[in-house]
Amino acid sequence: MTSRDAALKIVHRLRQQGHQAYLVGGCVRDILLGREVHDHDIATSASPDEIFRLFPKTLKVGAQFGVAMVGMGGRWIEVATFRCDEGYTDGRHPDRVRPGSIEEDTQRRDFTINGMFLDPATNEVVDLVGGKSDLENRIIRAIGQPAQRFDEDHLRMLRAVRFAAQLEDFQIEEQTAQAIKTLAPQIRKISAERILDELKKILLSPGRTLGIELADQLGLLEHILPQVHALHDQPAKSFTGQPLADDAFTQTLRVLSALPGRCKFETALAALLHLTGVSKQDPLECQTPIRTRLNSAQMNPSAICAGSIARTLTCSNQQRIDTVWLTQFLPLLGRADTFKLSEIKRIKIYGYYDALITLFRARTDAGLEPPRLIESIEQQAAHIDPETLVQDPFITGQDLQDTLGLNPGPFFQEILGKIYDAQLDETIKTKSEALDLARTFISRNS
Repeated sequence: MTSRDAALKIVHRLRQQGHQAYLVGGCVRDILLGREVHDHDIATSASPDEIFRLFPKTLKVGAQFGVAMVGMGGRWIEVATFRCDEGYTDGRHPDRVRPGSIEEDTQRRDFTINGMFLDPATNEVVDLVGGKSDLENRIIRAIGQPAQRFDEDHLRMLRAVRFAAQLEDFQIEEQTAQAIKTLAPQIRKISAERILDELKKILLSPGRTLGIELADQLGLLEHILPQVHALHDQPAKSFTGQPLADDAFTQTLRVLSALPGRCKFETALAALLHLTGVSKQDPLECQTPIRTRLNSAQMNPSAICAGSIARTLTCSNQQRIDTVWLTQFLPLLGRADTFKLSEIKRIKIYGYYDALITLFRARTDAGLEPPRLIESIEQQAAHIDPETLVQDPFITGQDLQDTLGLNPGPFFQEILGKIYDAQLDETIKTKSEALDLARTFISRNS
């Protein structure tokens, strides 16, 4: 059963019992725009208790706000009672809710394009706030007084930006935009988890560049990502060391624009953050051997900054690690035409070769790097035998201890890295050759 089919059954059952029931919110907007709809929400005059009695499979996840999740045909559909919200002390959630009319329910919603109701049986739209007109004119407008809407729920300011990014050619109405500019500092009161959720949707949208640019123009970016906002007027060279006319912020926008429409969140986040350390130190001066595991001593300033931002945003550990890895090694592709075989293999072994290439190609397509570099690394990568990527190292730390009598320490890991590089470069073919090379390294540093 599709989400729409499940929603239709729920609406039909509610109406059989004498209740008003409509599809509502974002699903109505997307249906009218002809966009794909994944989730359908329902608003009804039935109380939560009546909903729980009518449907045997329910979750009381938001009963205090008049919201229930109803299971139907393997789907979960949000069903909310028409209500009126009273007070927003925390700037995010209503202090109290009481049952209301469809008119009152409309007035508590965020934007006119999300404030329409749809009768799924007749396709009749109930529009009490001019949502259809704004939809036709591609306008994002707050319902009622914009300042009041944003004062009630500060996250709505970032949601306006997100809708502009997702819907691409929609404009934020002037009074709505002005209210965001005035209240922008209030976004700092919103939890990092909610900020991350909206930021992820912006970065995964085809209009991601517009979203970041809008967030900056409306004064939100300096409060949610001050390190990115600080890139204004910061000079940044290409990764081949050539001076560039655009400042680091403009370069970042150009790279975001050049990304493919669909890419991983970590790729888009790395594109957004990959220049955040340019004011501290040139990443070209922090080039280290390509490795799977990183520590702060090895990392360039942008990678360190990206890791700090990812923690603040409450990204998952893997999202943070992958974003830092991409940000660390992206500048190294500036010397891709001199790469050793081992360096390309290490990128492939990490599993983020495609993402790293996507990022560097975006810089190339943005006119920030010469095309020969991306061509060079792709030509070399095309000739790598995949079986050479899954070999275990010829020697381990135990071999260095037992066979060569070397004690663990910083030099210990350095030798293992160099031996494995030689193995990946195919300059050594056996464990015996690996041990001989290790003896050479030890003698040079003794």
